[in-house]
Amino acid sequence: MRSLPILEATPQWALLGAPRLVVSVWRAHVTVSGVAAIERAVEDVLRESSDRKYASITVIEKTVSMSFDDTARQASANLMKRFGASHCAHGYLVDGNGFLPAAVRTATAGLSLLTRAPYPTRVFSSSGELVEWIAPLATLSRDEVMRAIAQARAATSNGAPFLSRAW
Repeated sequence: MRSLPILEATPQWALLGAPRLVVSVWRAHVTVSGVAAIERAVEDVLRESSDRKYASITVIEKTVSMSFDDTARQASANLMKRFGASHCAHGYLVDGNGFLPAAVRTATAGLSLLTRAPYPTRVFSSSGELVEWIAPLATLSRDEVMRAIAQARAATSNGAPFLSRAW
């Protein structure tokens, strides 16, 4: 597998793309520009995938706002429709213990059921459990997936916007 470059990062969110995998990390509310960046990342990943399949991971950090404006919600729904046939799995990672993280996990799982995605979707409270589940579905090693999550999370803490399209 090639190195895992950060495709785009801001202090609020980051995206990392690699063959067969897109990782998004959200530290603030979901935006249309963030969803558009995911769309570009998926296009790049599929271009590199021999079977035109990919898995995705969404990391929802404790600081994220769960409110979506209608435009961002519609952009996200359109993204799911556009790439649903190429998507082999999607995992959500909602860190933390206590009431609020548990409520976010429950709401995320409920919304996933309502959307009826044509691919397996699960919500996790730990990266280890997520990696164990998604790595075989994405045909990636557990180390590759864990490294991708760590790199995407680190990118949001840099503070300055970053863009790289080099594979």
